[in-house]
Amino acid sequence: MITLDQIKQLDSKVRKAIDKINSLKSENSMLQDKLDTYQLRIEELEILIDTFKEDQGEIEHGIIDALNQLDTLEENTIVSEDNLQSEEKSSETVDKSEDSNQEMTEVEKETESEEESLDSDQEITGVDKETESEEETVEITEKSADSEIELDIF
Repeated sequence: MITLDQIKQLDSKVRKAIDKINSLKSENSMLQDKLDTYQLRIEELEILIDTFKEDQGEIEHGIIDALNQLDTLEENTIVSEDNLQSEEKSSETVDKSEDSNQEMTEVEKETESEEESLDSDQEITGVDKETESEEETVEITEKSADSEIELDIF
């Protein structure tokens, strides 16, 4: 037979079970609320991540455009510098050829004046002046050849 003690024990176990179920329900409810809050926060963060990705794409595109513009500017600058250098070289060549022509004209004038003085000296001194004149002519010819070589270099 069932005794009164057994029924009291059963009653206390049922009450403990009900208390435990109620506490678990409240804990479950609290955890469910936290889960909902966390899911909302996750959705907000996903939206932020998508926004950052879009912004990152725009930033990368802007940087690439800026780098392309810099490359174009650099190429244009290099082409301009090359054109300036070639213009400077051609003007230097023209200047050097003019200088060379002036030097040759001066050399020719010196040669003529030396020849005239040699002619007058030859009448006086004879053969010795002729030898000196030939040596000076050789030197002048060598100078003239050197200036022509300089022109050929440029």
